[in-house]
Amino acid sequence: MALRFCVVGSGPGGMYTAKYLLKALGDRLSVDVVDKLPTAYGLVRYGVAPDHPEVKSVSNDFDEVMADERVRFFGNVHVGKDVSVDDLREAYDGVIFAYGATSDKPLGVKNEEGTKNVWGARAFVNWYNGHPEMADVAPPMLDHESAVIIGQGNVALDCARVLTKSVDELAKTDISRAALELLAESKVRRVSVIGRRGTAQAAFTIKELREQTKLDGVGCVIDKDELARGLTAASLEEIAGARATKRINDLIQKIAADSEKAKKKERNTFLRFLLSPTEILRDDTDRVSGIVLQHNRLEGEANAQRAVPLEGADLETLDCGLLIRSIGYRSEPIPGVPFNDRKATVDNDHGRVEGVKGLYTAGWVKRGPSGIIGTNITCAKDTVDSIVQDVESGAVTGTGQRTGIEPLLKSESPIVSWSDYERLDALERQRGESANPPAVREKLLSVSSMLEAMGLPVKQSQ
Repeated sequence: MALRFCVVGSGPGGMYTAKYLLKALGDRLSVDVVDKLPTAYGLVRYGVAPDHPEVKSVSNDFDEVMADERVRFFGNVHVGKDVSVDDLREAYDGVIFAYGATSDKPLGVKNEEGTKNVWGARAFVNWYNGHPEMADVAPPMLDHESAVIIGQGNVALDCARVLTKSVDELAKTDISRAALELLAESKVRRVSVIGRRGTAQAAFTIKELREQTKLDGVGCVIDKDELARGLTAASLEEIAGARATKRINDLIQKIAADSEKAKKKERNTFLRFLLSPTEILRDDTDRVSGIVLQHNRLEGEANAQRAVPLEGADLETLDCGLLIRSIGYRSEPIPGVPFNDRKATVDNDHGRVEGVKGLYTAGWVKRGPSGIIGTNITCAKDTVDSIVQDVESGAVTGTGQRTGIEPLLKSESPIVSWSDYERLDALERQRGESANPPAVREKLLSVSSMLEAMGLPVKQSQ
């Protein structure tokens, strides 16, 4: 029984699913990996911070998957545009949607829309990582000494670190050269990272927080009063009940104790707590000039505390010339796939798309944008278990007659094969080696330049 499957999305969710599907179903399986971009590995290439090469090394595992003779890559193929979901259902025994999250959650505050230099974290990360979506987008303006980031997850600290870290250190990474040049001229000296709850509820990991305290010339500052106000009886219970939270709290206590000394450094990252944005201020050119913040207190039981306005507290205004919202990503629907707009995920039961035989999902679009890259391993195995059960029960039956994606693709769309991508990968690494100083790689920043480097035709729109 021959089985032909398609994985839509070559990021961690898709690649881990392909890996474990190949392992589970053996030689009777072939897998086509389809991606909207000409490049592979999605979040690993464009989402991981450039100064975290150890995280990017997971691509070595994915390279082994792509080298498997049962796997083919089809890059520069936009499902829902170049090919429909109904066509994929006809062409494959099973289709797995693992295309991640493609937009940012809004703050929902006054003046958010239409204010210049207000960025979503996803867009900002894509900018410094050289995502082709940003090739024609005006870069952020870094000519003001103060920047504000709303949110306190690892992505927020990534953004803060890139804004404050030595450009000489960043130059050795695979950061976009265009971003590096702008960061070299940056006037940003103060970055405030804002959270609506207390220190015990912050979403960053200790690794990211510790890294922020070790940047040359950068002081990490935490206000002792904000720290104390967040340490409610319920927060102390949360800290005592989780080893990771206790370790973070110990480090936070040390940061707060050393903050007066840290403030004297050339640049500063201020971790602020118990604050919620209420309004974005802008100047007469409609550029952000500040943000109005409401002071909060915590109420509720341990692990269920929520931030509520602090009675009698004045609003606080922070001046800034750049505002980044980092409160979560959001997946978007593809026509033909049941989608829960409230959760921003594909409706599924353990990876089975609800109500549609032969459709599955994995990664962020399955469970929401949470966890680290390794979280996708458990997620992918869960989906693969469902697929194997369906194959063994006869719910999914390979006919050996499925055509795959090739006959469905329009001839005017240049399709990127795995060997095409390998040429691009080698070229970018060579460009990095030749850079001064040498870097891990120097990325090409537009789809057209990538296709040209691969020797493929370039459409006018690219």
